[in-house]
Amino acid sequence: MCLATVTRDYRITIPKEIREKLGLKPGQNAKWETDGKSLWITFLPYEVSGDEFDHRLESAPRFLARVERARKAFREGKGVRIEDVNYEGR
Repeated sequence: MCLATVTRDYRITIPKEIREKLGLKPGQNAKWETDGKSLWITFLPYEVSGDEFDHRLESAPRFLARVERARKAFREGKGVRIEDVNYEGR
């Protein structure tokens, strides 16, 4: 069990052990519910913004390698058939 203290401005720091166990990220939203005696906090799935998604995708080595292979084939006058694209999980 982890304990936390409510500060003067009514803030509570989520203990590191809990943050790591739940995989929480800064900016993640939470839903608060109470019955007047107890409090339940449900953390909502972390949503990646479009810019952050683009940055992650453009920085991914596998994605960059696939783009380079496609560019090379295009420069050599070859196309990449949709059937030749290796989708993850196939």
